[in-house]
Amino acid sequence: MLKKEWQAILKNKFFIVIIIALMTIPALYNLIFLSSMWDPYGKISDLPVAVVNQDQSAEINGKSVNLGKDLADEMAKGNDLDYHFVSDSTA
Repeated sequence: MLKKEWQAILKNKFFIVIIIALMTIPALYNLIFLSSMWDPYGKISDLPVAVVNQDQSAEINGKSVNLGKDLADEMAKGNDLDYHFVSDSTA
């Protein structure tokens, strides 16, 4: 019985077109959806990040240490993100 139904479907070209359309619509949806999420970290270097350094230097064992400035300098050297060093009022 099932074999006869498939034979009847495959003989009628209209049903074949309908079946292909019904398979294509979810496939296109998946393609569009997955392509938007395929490489989420691919353009992270274009992500703007505002950096506000309010760190104050400290004195340890007679040496002045400014970790905030050192960290900001290291961040400026790298190009992992699009760093913008701004004041607290601008941020």
